Formats: sequence, C-alpha cells, structure tokens
Amino acid sequence: MTERRRAIHAVFQMEDDIHSVLRYAQALDHVASSPHMIEPECLTAFSDPLRAIGQRLREQYKEAHEAVVGDRP
Repeated sequence: MTERRRAIHAVFQMEDDIHSVLRYAQALDHVASSPHMIEPECLTAFSDPLRAIGQRLREQYKEAHEAVVGDRP
C-alpha cells in the first residue's frame, strides 16, 4: 500500500470513531442535565468505550501521520 493510501485509509477509519465521540458527548449532556442522581458505576458505560475510542484514534492518527510525514525524529 502506498504511503498516501495508508494515510487515507487511516483517516477514513477515524471517521466512525469521531462520530461516536460526538454521540457520547450528546448523551453525557443529557446525563449532566438530568435532575436525577447518577450512580458512579453507571458512568463507566461512558468512560470505558470513550477510552477505547481514544486509544484507537491515537493509533490511527499515528499511522496517518507516519504515512504523510514519514518516520522522522
């Protein structure tokens, strides 16, 4: 795969995760504006997937960056 295609592929992979982060943000807005008490352990329903998305985005960004810029120090 060419470097350009690697970069394009990595960026396209990021698209779904970016939209997921936006949906999680909307859900968190609703939770935060709720007058009801939210149990702390229920918040892991948000934090665990967001952490996984963040890790995937970090790896995809690195892949795209290396494809575009190269492996420079």
